[in-house]
Amino acid sequence: MRVLRIATLIGGLLMTGLAQATLVNPGFEAGFTGWNTTGQTTVSGFANEGTASANLVAGTTAIGSVESSLGLTAGSIDAATADGTNGTGKPTDGAAIWQSTTASNGEVFEFAWYHVDNDGAGWNDTSIAALVTPTSQQIITLGDGSLNFGTSGWMTGSLTAPEAGSATLGFVMFNQGDTSVDSEVFVDSTSVPAPGVLSLLAMGLVGLGLGRRGKPVAPV
Repeated sequence: MRVLRIATLIGGLLMTGLAQATLVNPGFEAGFTGWNTTGQTTVSGFANEGTASANLVAGTTAIGSVESSLGLTAGSIDAATADGTNGTGKPTDGAAIWQSTTASNGEVFEFAWYHVDNDGAGWNDTSIAALVTPTSQQIITLGDGSLNFGTSGWMTGSLTAPEAGSATLGFVMFNQGDTSVDSEVFVDSTSVPAPGVLSLLAMGLVGLGLGRRGKPVAPV
């Protein structure tokens, strides 16, 4: 009986720790259902997987409003991204999509992106991904003006939740130093990978416990 209780307890704890976040409509096949948007955002047929992706074009929404919508602190996008070579280089306006869910500690959010630079290195229009949790915020650059009127091709990236609790995953495309000649980014295949080895271990432990049920334990 002791083996059964220990196996069941360990399995239950592992499965609880691996509870998955749920993203609604991660591949945009149902338009923007489940997602919030601001600025110039459309669903495109240019996709990495399936038949749809999200297209964000820089401009329209002031960058401070974008930060507020995603739960980012004011000025955090500027602090996390490189300035352009024109000497002004401050984020001005952009477009964003975001979705809130509940994540486990260490949960990984994966995505694909394709950046199209229309403004050159001097203005450094930039796309980012962000993950905001109760006590942290992460911002990573996807594409920027270093492409110099080029494209990135489809690339993949990920962000990891450093704690359990609420989590907001967002993507932003913004202008730097001006409010014209807007660059764009496509986002696709946002997902939370299924639990791997640890979940199999948990199920194995639970199975071990069930297998022991009803079998007498030899006296010591």
